[in-house]
Amino acid sequence: MSTKENDINKLLEILSCSDSIDDLIKNIYPFIKNPIALTDINYYLISYFPQLLTIDETFNCAISRGYWSLEFISQVTKQLDNEKPYSIVKVNKNRRIMFPLSYNNIKLGYMAILEQDTNLDNIDLNFVYTISKLIARELFILRPHQNTMDSQIFLFDLISDTYTNRNLFLQNLKKTKIDYLKAHTSILISLKYFTLGKNKDSKFYNDLYEIINKNAILTTKDNYLYLLFDKEINQNLFIEFNNLFAKYHLFGIYSSKIIDLYKLNVIYNILTKILNFIDNGQIEYKLYNEEDFKSILYLINTPDKDILINYVNEEILILYNYDKENKTNYLETLYFYLVNQKSINEAGKQLFLHRNTIIYRIEKIKEIINYNLEDNLKNISLINSINVLNFIYNKQIIKF
Repeated sequence: MSTKENDINKLLEILSCSDSIDDLIKNIYPFIKNPIALTDINYYLISYFPQLLTIDETFNCAISRGYWSLEFISQVTKQLDNEKPYSIVKVNKNRRIMFPLSYNNIKLGYMAILEQDTNLDNIDLNFVYTISKLIARELFILRPHQNTMDSQIFLFDLISDTYTNRNLFLQNLKKTKIDYLKAHTSILISLKYFTLGKNKDSKFYNDLYEIINKNAILTTKDNYLYLLFDKEINQNLFIEFNNLFAKYHLFGIYSSKIIDLYKLNVIYNILTKILNFIDNGQIEYKLYNEEDFKSILYLINTPDKDILINYVNEEILILYNYDKENKTNYLETLYFYLVNQKSINEAGKQLFLHRNTIIYRIEKIKEIINYNLEDNLKNISLINSINVLNFIYNKQIIKF
């Protein structure tokens, strides 16, 4: 019997005695002889087998809690190869194969096979990949897509640009409990530096749910946790998030008001780019505001930093080189002086300097760049040029 015929017979055997997802996982196990777990797109557990403790503490914790930890998600997403049908990843010294599950171009979840009783190198991965496609089909059939739809699934589909047209978006929106007419806002949290302590993951989720108090839908994608609110976030909530991020060493960004939910994937992509920009500089564990970055979005969307140097005014380059040679901070002083409409007092407050120091520095700057700072349009150009330099050198010039 050929290998292909043998695989077909094994598939038929599995399907013939499987009436549910749990049956499928249970009947696959004899061919793999390693622990198997299925999760949805938000890493919540759907099914697993065998129902015994494994050699992997992370795997065991996920089974007992019902979802993968944030640290596990963070580590796995760094190792996933989206160009391949599966990836072998290593977490806590133990290898596992991760199969992304999708059907009709809709992402549904993951199948994880932990290396325990059988070496992964001895498993027919092509056969298991075929099995994963069957599981994906079953998940799609069981997916609540007829009369109702889980809001988390809808949110994940939305930020993943699954809905190819507005009509499809509206059809699925009606199946959720999301009020399209409300003004929405969102928060994107980077999980890149989230590390797991004893029960830290559970404590984080408990603290998070206490803050949002059922006023947000959340989903996990790649290395981020995304929250959608049906209202604007007030100052008290902002402070609570800052305290949460400081406690767990996280950082995130709060979006502007969302006018059109259909364009949420565009907003999500902008927020991820801003967080990557922040990550390249000096990170503070806090909730940033998208509004503070709108003036430099064009920089964040420019891939080649070498090109950006052409957008910097000659005067700013002169002052930048002077600061480097003389170890001064005139460029920073100029920036805060100009953005505060040339207010000596406001610049002094933000730089924690006496007004006389600001006055001295501004006069010195005028002398260095041979420009009196009286042309308002040119001053705007100088501010933009400093923003460009700040981006090129990863925020080492001005700390916003």
